[in-house]
This record gives sequence, C-alpha cells and structure tokens, in this order.
Amino acid sequence: MWKHGNKINISKQNIKTIFLVSAVLLSTIAIPIWIYDINYSPIKDGTVIAKDVVIVDTQGNVLSTTTEYTTTGGQTIDNPIEHVLYVLDYSTNLNTDDTNGPEHYPWNWIIPGSFPTIIYYANEVQETIIYVQDGYEVTETNIKQPIRWSGARNPVIWYSIWIVVPFLIFNIIKKKNNSQENNLKEVFILCWILSTFLPWIFASLVFSRIVYPFYFINTIPALILGLILFIQHIFKEDSHPIIIGITSSAIAFFILHYPVNIFAL
Repeated sequence: MWKHGNKINISKQNIKTIFLVSAVLLSTIAIPIWIYDINYSPIKDGTVIAKDVVIVDTQGNVLSTTTEYTTTGGQTIDNPIEHVLYVLDYSTNLNTDDTNGPEHYPWNWIIPGSFPTIIYYANEVQETIIYVQDGYEVTETNIKQPIRWSGARNPVIWYSIWIVVPFLIFNIIKKKNNSQENNLKEVFILCWILSTFLPWIFASLVFSRIVYPFYFINTIPALILGLILFIQHIFKEDSHPIIIGITSSAIAFFILHYPVNIFAL
C-alpha cells in the first residue's frame, strides 16, 4: 500500500491479504457460530427454569437424578453479529461478589491446591446387587457416576507455566546477547502465553470481572509448545522418552476425568 498525493493506492498483494484474512475469520468464527445458531436457536434475555428429574425402579429405588433446564421468554439469536453482541453484553455484567469462589481468580488456576475440582454436573446411578453367601441373602448397593462433568485442571500442562515462562524469558535474554541465534520461537510462545492469560488477571483486578478456569484453554497450546521446547533444550537427543512420558501422563489424567466414565457404565 502506498500514498500518492491525496489518493491511497492499494496493491493487489494487499487486496489478496485482506481477502484471505477475511476469509479465514469468516470460516473459523462466523460460519461455525451461524451453524450453531441455526441448529440450537439460543435465546437471550430469557428466564431459565431448572427441573430435577428422578428415575426410580419398581421398588422405589432411585436409579438416577438429572436436572433439565428450559428457557422461557426472551429473543432468539439468529446470526453471528447478534451472538457476539450478546456475548459482549453478557460478559461485561459478570462481576464478582462476596460469594465468588477461588476458582474465579485467574492466578489460582496455576497454583496447586488453590481450589478443589469443581463438579458442574453428575449423573448418579444406584446399582443393587443381590447374591447368596453362606446360605444368607446379601444385598450390596453401589452408587456410580457414569456421567460426570468436572472442572479438573490437568496439572501436567497447567502447572508447567512455572517452568515454561522463566525458561522462555531466560532464553530470549540469552539469545538477544548472541546475534547469531534466532529467538523467534521463544518470543512467539511467550507472547501467546502472556496475551491469553494476563488479560484475565487485569480484568479480575481492575474490573472485578468473573472469569472461569476454562478460559485458560487458549493458553494451553502455548504451554505445550513451550514445555516441549524446554525438554528438548535440557535433554537434547534424549528428550523423546521424556516427551512421551509427559504426554502419556497428560492423556491418562484426561481419561481419568473425562465426562463419560466407561468403567461405570
């Protein structure tokens, strides 16, 4: 792009770049939101009504308890623009109060033991087993949770921030003094981490904004990249077994806290 007199001429390359950026934004943000709106017809400014549904067997034993939510009144969100405007309006009104839990403070997301695992929803099933032992009838009752939505942090990844960030800063400073080395990877990962995590601290401290632990999901990919970079830097050619071990630990923790518990079905 260049300016000639009072006219601004835009080169074909700039037009192509603008078009590509717009296409990417449209395909990755607007279109998925629009598809969601068409399929689920979300409602804004409605009243949410919670109803407990209890399922019992013929003997009156509780088999499962679930909660159904219905929304009455309000207006249907029909397009991405309305959706984004609603999200902005809704989020600006999420302010903390005296009952705000420790999980809503972003610095607690990376402090081990700062808050317990949050259970958002659990479906309980009562299993009754009757068998005969030594001539007597024995009845055992087990409570299982085949579906369990929890806000568990994956410690292998989340707490790695205490290693990754100092390592990146140290490497950036070190490479800056060595003109022959390129620190682009470290700068990129560090900027990613800070730009997706620090704003929530600012919003919490300055605006008393309620933030949720799942907001940290945007920082997780950068932590993974930084952790791999750290391991490769420390262990060099012996890094592969370490990376496999850490990856396996993260996957195992994920399976353990996955919402659908296949062992309880």
